[in-house]
Amino acid sequence: MAKREKKLPRYSYGTGSMSRTKSGKIMYKKWVGEGDNKIRLTTYGETDEEALEKMQLKEKEHCTGIEKAKKQNISFTLGDSIGEWMSLYKYNTIRNSSYDREEATLKNQIQGYGIAKLQVQAVKDKDIIGHLQKLNCEGYSYSTIKKTYEIFKQYFDHVYKNDPAKNPMRNVKMIGKENVNTEEKVVEAFDEEEINKLIDAAMSRHGNGEYVYYHGLGIIFLMFIFARVGEGLALQWKDIDFEGKTVNVSETVARCLDRSGNASVKYTMETHKPKTKNGTRVVSMSEDACKIAVLLKNQKKPPSDEEYVFATREGTVAIYRNLYRAFNSITKKAGINKKCGLHTLRHTGITLYINQGVKLEPLSKMAGHSSIQITADIYYNLTDTAKKEITAKMNSKSFIAR
Repeated sequence: MAKREKKLPRYSYGTGSMSRTKSGKIMYKKWVGEGDNKIRLTTYGETDEEALEKMQLKEKEHCTGIEKAKKQNISFTLGDSIGEWMSLYKYNTIRNSSYDREEATLKNQIQGYGIAKLQVQAVKDKDIIGHLQKLNCEGYSYSTIKKTYEIFKQYFDHVYKNDPAKNPMRNVKMIGKENVNTEEKVVEAFDEEEINKLIDAAMSRHGNGEYVYYHGLGIIFLMFIFARVGEGLALQWKDIDFEGKTVNVSETVARCLDRSGNASVKYTMETHKPKTKNGTRVVSMSEDACKIAVLLKNQKKPPSDEEYVFATREGTVAIYRNLYRAFNSITKKAGINKKCGLHTLRHTGITLYINQGVKLEPLSKMAGHSSIQITADIYYNLTDTAKKEITAKMNSKSFIAR
């Protein structure tokens, strides 16, 4: 008989709640503080006692940090002050993976520059504008510059919320896309010849019949359902309806920095809901996707439908790096030399549908885009077929006599 899991304690209103994650860890969430200082803290533990103990420590750190910030007010240098603000007011209010990205932006695009050494109250709009222009001159992309701009805006809006007239961001506008020196990355997709080479390489076998690449079939499956990598990693076999030929995409896996203090662990994997409501969706499987899914299940032989589709040999969820290494080996074996990554699989899958004349609206929904415009902007410009269709339609109406 399966061992019953320990029942988690129930807390009264306002004192938080505990739940068990897919990995078996105990997650404790609790709102602490009041007014502008109110934030939600989250801790994890192997037991409810460990999660509670970590929460008590976090609460103490939060209160200490608030008192420290009150005393020092805005006499910090800008770089230190933004870091303090992020740890107090951003951490645990956004996803850990999002916090990691914002922290990386602070470290790489703000700290280490002259503006970070200025006293907060001395920062003027011209300093911020000059810094954004400097990033542009250094060749940073539009998205990177915009992330920096957003951090400045959120931070100064917080600092000067009671005195907005002093906010230097009032007169700072984000650099327009057309004025950014570095062009946005061109979306790459495999053509039909490359797709065939990729499939042949991914499905290659050893002499004993075993597949050369443990995640080879999974990589091809990911291409045919054009899911994001994190969404693919979160899939369990129960999400695949072989009879109805659909895949239920409802979660995503992200790699985050481990901030528990465990020196032996640098990163941790977290599973959560997609960022937008459109991210949760049902994808119809093509015949090719169904065939690959059957082969993949026969290869993995999952002990239950709760098993991850991209499970490791030990049964745990695979990490991005595992797939990335396999993908690189497969493309090398296939003789594909173009610059590509795992996201190329998604671009390729969507492009295949567009080339078959599928309407944008249902395709956009299956892709999990927040709007049809995103699908059109990214993918319609990508396909040669789409360009030829436009020309063919125009050629059907001739104005010049022959």
